[in-house]
Amino acid sequence: MTLFRIFCQNAEYDSIFHGEPIEVRKSKIEGGAIMTRRKKTRSITVIGRKWFDRINGNTYHTAIILVNGESVHKIPFSYGYGDMYLQNAWQWLAYNGFVKPEKYERGGYECAWQYCQREGITLHYSATKVSRKRDL
Repeated sequence: MTLFRIFCQNAEYDSIFHGEPIEVRKSKIEGGAIMTRRKKTRSITVIGRKWFDRINGNTYHTAIILVNGESVHKIPFSYGYGDMYLQNAWQWLAYNGFVKPEKYERGGYECAWQYCQREGITLHYSATKVSRKRDL
């Protein structure tokens, strides 16, 4: 069974789903599609790993994103230090409709902890430093 996530833009379905993200499950056996609402986001966990490249002086990271205890995405090898793993995860969550952060006048978005505090979502994030690139 393949899972696709889309935003309902069709007027026929808009009255049912109110433009919320929905899941469309395609069954190989039946050949049809079943539409269901996505569960409300209650908890977000981001588990990051950071590696410092001593030769070039750069920091890289990977991250696993869990929503409601289920793994939804793995951020691949990316450049960034500090909490950049959390920022990349937050961008992915917003782009894929798991969260809807407020957009500011100058183009920025509400940060993860503010949004989660306002919406009553539990946010956990942590990063581990690893000594080898292959441990990412």
